[in-house]
Amino acid sequence: RVQGADGALCAPPCTGAQCPKDVPEGTTAEPQCVLQDSASGNKYCALTCSEDGACPHGAKCNSLGPLGLCVYPDAASRATLALEPVAEAQFIV
Repeated sequence: RVQGADGALCAPPCTGAQCPKDVPEGTTAEPQCVLQDSASGNKYCALTCSEDGACPHGAKCNSLGPLGLCVYPDAASRATLALEPVAEAQFIV
């Protein structure tokens, strides 16, 4: 779950600043290293977007200021880790 977002998402750990490139079929949103666990400092990847159509089936593009993230609205209650956008991330949307 991302603070300020209305839903949950899959957020694999960043490897350096790199993210896995395998996204669900039909997804045009880009995986980027844009989230951070404020408690541990660990960074995580998320699908960045500018419109719902870029996200995987069932997900919506949720705007957090200049950043849009693909989130699954119905999964918020099952989220296990609270994350927030990385302050120094360069957002390409």
